[in-house]
Amino acid sequence: MRPWLTMGSMVMASVFVAAGRAETDMPPIEWRQMPSLPDTIGVAAPFAGVVEDTLVVAGGANFSNGLLWEGGTKVWHDKIYRLKDSPAKWDLIGHLPRPLAYGVSASHRHGILGVGGRPSHRHYADTFLLDVLKEGVRIQPLPPLPQPMANGGGAVLDGRLYVAAGSGGPDDTTALHCFWVLDLDRPAEGWRELPAWPGPARIHPVVAVQAGAFFLFSGVELYPLPSGGVGRRHLRDGYRFDPVKGWTRTADLPRPVAAAPSPAAALERSLIAIAGGDDGTIVDFKPLERHPGFNRTLLAYHASTDTWRLLGTMPVSRVTVPMVSWRKRWIIPNGEVSPGIRSPEVWALATTTTGD
Repeated sequence: MRPWLTMGSMVMASVFVAAGRAETDMPPIEWRQMPSLPDTIGVAAPFAGVVEDTLVVAGGANFSNGLLWEGGTKVWHDKIYRLKDSPAKWDLIGHLPRPLAYGVSASHRHGILGVGGRPSHRHYADTFLLDVLKEGVRIQPLPPLPQPMANGGGAVLDGRLYVAAGSGGPDDTTALHCFWVLDLDRPAEGWRELPAWPGPARIHPVVAVQAGAFFLFSGVELYPLPSGGVGRRHLRDGYRFDPVKGWTRTADLPRPVAAAPSPAAALERSLIAIAGGDDGTIVDFKPLERHPGFNRTLLAYHASTDTWRLLGTMPVSRVTVPMVSWRKRWIIPNGEVSPGIRSPEVWALATTTTGD
């Protein structure tokens, strides 16, 4: 165990059952708390990833000018932090070109990829590559998306960055039904649009890469209300994209997991672990200051058997935050605890067979 990881972990186990028999044993899951971001409030929806074995968190949004239910408004950030081993702390190493949150981020051997996102007034189509240098950071532009996008999902599969869903603007009453791919070995060729999944358009999906495929789960469907405004429907459907065979539908999720940390953790034995998420059961909870937080159950999908199981309960509630694979662990850097409330805490999960 690395000395800068604090204890206090939870351990849980489960067994997948398919066709009336035990299909595979699930190793126990271990949770550990890591050094918190140097922000007393924390952020939701930052960009995050790994560069040269360094964990990086950039941008994000919070209510640092007052609580939501007391009239506070969302504040957008551009700071870039790096976690160093010795001493175990986060360092401020630079700034994004603009305050930005709710985009897609992914790690690649060349750096951290950032796609889309938004400040308060608009969505962006920009794509960038963030690298960490001795003197700070370097941010290089990549070809932009065909249209602006925020609140979508994306992940890297076989050297290609896939981006799906989201919304095109802050006032949109419907979500995007778009699926794009960028070849990271030939970025100058730009983005290609691929056939979208055979289901509703959505925002805040959970994506994952496992067993040679890209997965799209849950999210929130948007629809215009006759009286004005936007209606929301939390989804339980899931889809698997094979670059050769295209889309197929997976078994429905036991519950919606909208905005759960994404990309979800790809564990051993073809497993995908989805941490919490918004299940839609307390969307209109009042008063907000007493909101109990989002769902804390950990779900696992077995890609080989197309089955779902409950793995146990998470120690924290988090949504609208990336999940990053780093040093055999999956990191949840900050995120939204309940409406208007963020946390600076950083948590890590791993199976006890892969953790150190």
